[in-house]
Amino acid sequence: MLYQYYKPIKTALEQVRGINSVEWYNNQYDGTILNDKVVWIEFPEPVAPVEVSKEMLRADIRIRLHVVSRVLQRVDSAIPDSEIIAHETMTAHVLEALRATQLTNDNCDNITSKLRWVNWQHYHKYEGWMVTWIEFAFRTGAL
Repeated sequence: MLYQYYKPIKTALEQVRGINSVEWYNNQYDGTILNDKVVWIEFPEPVAPVEVSKEMLRADIRIRLHVVSRVLQRVDSAIPDSEIIAHETMTAHVLEALRATQLTNDNCDNITSKLRWVNWQHYHKYEGWMVTWIEFAFRTGAL
């Protein structure tokens, strides 16, 4: 059910300059992060369909993009400004690749409303990595 949304998001993000990989989020933080400049696509909330008519269901769906890049720290563990700027620039490109776009299926039919940017958060947990979450919300009737 979610792959129909994952696929066009992945396709759009694969065109973003500087991104090396786009993958389905599967709690990669618990393992070893192997890829630098990667985006993981997560569907963090349940999809709750609402019956609009006898023939149509609608749902609000949220996606979270984990934008991940390796950073080189100084001896004192500080991160140079150039590393921060590079990560933030890459993350801004990811945001602009999806902001206010509509996802389409293989027949080029729109399957969602325009993606609304709803959150941007830096995730501070992993030493040696910069992680920024970008969240979008959209409505679909393509269930």
